[in-house]
This record gives sequence, C-alpha cells and structure tokens, in this order.
Amino acid sequence: ICLGKNADGELAISGGWGPLAGDEGGGVGIAQQALHMVAKASDGRGVKTALSEKAAEYFRASGPENLIVAIYSPQIDNSRIAGFARLVVETALKGDKAAIAIMKDAGCELGLAASAVITKLKLEKAEVPIGCVGSVFKAGKLLTKPLLEKVRTVAPKAYLKDPVMTPAAAAALGALLDEPPPEPRPEAEAVALGRPLRLAGGAERVRERDRVPLLRPRLVRHRHRAQRLGRRRAVRLLARYSGHMAATSPAVRRR
Repeated sequence: ICLGKNADGELAISGGWGPLAGDEGGGVGIAQQALHMVAKASDGRGVKTALSEKAAEYFRASGPENLIVAIYSPQIDNSRIAGFARLVVETALKGDKAAIAIMKDAGCELGLAASAVITKLKLEKAEVPIGCVGSVFKAGKLLTKPLLEKVRTVAPKAYLKDPVMTPAAAAALGALLDEPPPEPRPEAEAVALGRPLRLAGGAERVRERDRVPLLRPRLVRHRHRAQRLGRRRAVRLLARYSGHMAATSPAVRRR
C-alpha cells in the first residue's frame, strides 16, 4: 500500500486491497508467490528452490510434498501466511534465485503503487521523497532497486528516504494532533491509554491529562479469538480491550 500527500494537503492512496483482491509487494503477496513456486518445484513444474524446505519448516509440514495439508489447516490465517515473507527475504539475501525473483517482482509492484500516487498528486516533476516502512524492506536493494527504477519512469527526481520515526510513534503523534474523537456509540465506551507515551526523537512525555482517548468496540470478535488461546493469554487479551476484569467472561472461565 502507498499513501501520499502533496503541499496542498491532498491525499492519494494506491494498493492495500488485502489478500484476496491484491497484496502485491506486501507480506501476504510475497508469501503466496513463494508458495506458488514451492508447489511448482515440488511436482516438477518449476525449478528447485531453498524455499521448499523453508516453507515445510515454517508451516510444520513433514516435507514440501505435504504442505498442501499444512497450509490449508484451520490454524493458518493471513497473518501466519504473511509471516513466511520474512523467510523469503532471508532466502533471497542468501542468493536463492527464486526468492530473488520474488523480491524483485515485489519491488516493481510497490513502484507501481508509488507511481500511481505520484501521478494522482501531480508530483511528476518534484523531488519526491519515498519512505519505506515494513519488514520486507530488509531485503535491501533486491527490493528498493526495482522499486526506484519503476518510480523514476514517472518521477525522475524521486528518491528513497528513511522514515523520520517508527510507525507506532507516528500513529501516536497523529492521534495527538488530530481532532477530538466523536462521541462513543452505545456499544462503545471511552477509555484512555494506560501509560504515558514517549515519542521518537526525544519528544516530551505525555502528561496524565493529555492521554489519548480511544473507543472500545464490541468485544465479540476478541472473545472468539480468546477462546483459541490459553486462559492466561485470553485474560490479558480481553483486559486490553475491555477495561474491566476479563476473567468474568464465561468463555474465559470455561477455558
């Protein structure tokens, strides 16, 4: 996903359609492409790759030929699949040709997303800084080189720049500078962060009365998730989203 903003305050976004409609260049997209190559290598349709053994180990299959059972088990969700992208990056850095091809393709896709945003904001002639955030960028030039090459076909003066702060710090700062949140709905209640924040770059600690108000949504989906966890982890999870003793939940007590 790529988000941009010009000097007039106009915003533009490209990509980020999710794992079904398209997560090109993201963790799920990279992992899925790697699994495609592993499947082809396993049954003779593709070249051998070190990703086969990495996938079997990550998804806890006895071998690459048994991945079909492991990856379609109920325990495997999109976040678990996206986690495999980290091993794809590591394998690419070790010189595996299939993994390198995946990272180059991901870089091109991210470059297309950035190019689309630049075009929407009419920044083709400007010196556009592009911040790269996410663990996939640990691939280094395997990813950023094709990304920048693609972008410079639209904006020749574009360049890559390290983020000024971490995503978590930026989100906290944005919340502090944003307008007050709307009044909570009947099914939600206002809660506050439980501890002061310290922003990156030595920003002052937020005072108690300046804590950021949040909205707590319904807990149904969190309780469902808690049912799949151990009792202690479930209590912590529900306590995080409820603000009261989560152990009162019948679902947790039964665990």
